[in-house]
Amino acid sequence: MIRNTAKWLEEVYNIELESVPITFPLADEEDFLRAMQKSLESIDVSRLRFVVLDHIVSVPAVREPIKELAQLIKSYNKDTFVMVDGAHAMGQVKKLTIGDLGPIDAYLSNGHKWCYSPKGSAFLWVNQAVTSNVFPEPTVISSANSIGPTSFSERYTYVSTRDYTAFLSMSKALEFRENLGGQQAIYEYVNGLAMDAKQYLIDLWNVTAMAPDGMEDYMINIGLPKGIPDAEVGKALHDWLLDKHNMYMLVLYNKESEVFFTRLSAQVYLDLTDFVSLGE
Repeated sequence: MIRNTAKWLEEVYNIELESVPITFPLADEEDFLRAMQKSLESIDVSRLRFVVLDHIVSVPAVREPIKELAQLIKSYNKDTFVMVDGAHAMGQVKKLTIGDLGPIDAYLSNGHKWCYSPKGSAFLWVNQAVTSNVFPEPTVISSANSIGPTSFSERYTYVSTRDYTAFLSMSKALEFRENLGGQQAIYEYVNGLAMDAKQYLIDLWNVTAMAPDGMEDYMINIGLPKGIPDAEVGKALHDWLLDKHNMYMLVLYNKESEVFFTRLSAQVYLDLTDFVSLGE
């Protein structure tokens, strides 16, 4: 978790952290930009060294306007390193093109969440202007990763006793996706299912969405029906669905808007009847 890592760095290296609070439900992407600008104007931006943006936030699961956010940050301090956490993006974002994301410095994404490859498969992209400052962590010195003119890709090619099985599986995962029709077909089905399920549950429960359709891809965020007074009751609902109905549903709380909600995920092996069963 990025937040836990940042907290550790704060304690060990005495860095200062600044979080940007976002209030849900969202109206549009401008909510992110307004919140970021407010935060930038509240700090000494000349000391701003590193910013982490989520391409798709985990909870609530919404896609951030990365290009516009990166441009905004760089307009305040062009030397700030902008890192994008794209853990949920590979396989879920309709068309993931790094060049379309604006002035970012690094991008990291996992394969095991939405690309159907195992844990440990991922990709790291780093802007060529800063590759000289990026190394595997913990630092490993080996025959293919030595101090000196080692190329950026070579630093990660042979990392001591690392098990490379997950890396090697990526080609088969991509082949499997092609057998399903490819990214376009997968996106059209899963995103379409997510939007249909979202509207069905909103109508059934008489609740509101946490974000517009255009900011969600495969994961949807829906307010829960009134009657959940606290986290203890929310946990009881979670446990009851799991133990009695073999359904897993997160019961989450957004403190800024003081609302309980759930994040649900569509997938290629689901259809609308699965969400109908949950709703009922």
